[in-house]
Amino acid sequence: MYRTKDGELVLTLTRSDGTTTWSKIPPGLEYHDLAHYAVESVLHLKNSFYGMIETGVEISDFEDKDKTPELLPEALVTEHLVNLLQTEVMNQGSKLDLITMLSEILEENELPFPDSLNDESLGNIRRVFAAHCAEVSSIRPGEKMVCSIEL
Repeated sequence: MYRTKDGELVLTLTRSDGTTTWSKIPPGLEYHDLAHYAVESVLHLKNSFYGMIETGVEISDFEDKDKTPELLPEALVTEHLVNLLQTEVMNQGSKLDLITMLSEILEENELPFPDSLNDESLGNIRRVFAAHCAEVSSIRPGEKMVCSIEL
């Protein structure tokens, strides 16, 4: 992520083949992107947001209802977990029982529970997410934050 001289955040993603996709980030949405990063990197997910980008999907495709790619079950599971993480942050950091809550949501939606999600990996997700949220909030105009994810 890069903060422009006028204070806007821009997300640029570079694929393994060197191609890029980018988008300005509306205020607050950077935390959603960082939650995706935490979940997908810790759980080693390959078919969620960043994995879809790696296959050639453009960020702008998610912004256009006519181009929005079909989400595989893994991506839907990821989206539910990302939303729960953000809910936890909005509740002033009070720890929610995310595993139970996610399990109930996934059961209602007939989606599989991620094999690699447990108390330890959830703790790692929370740590990565918190660290990156702190880092992005400190980016000054003209500075950037670099993260990489192995897919």
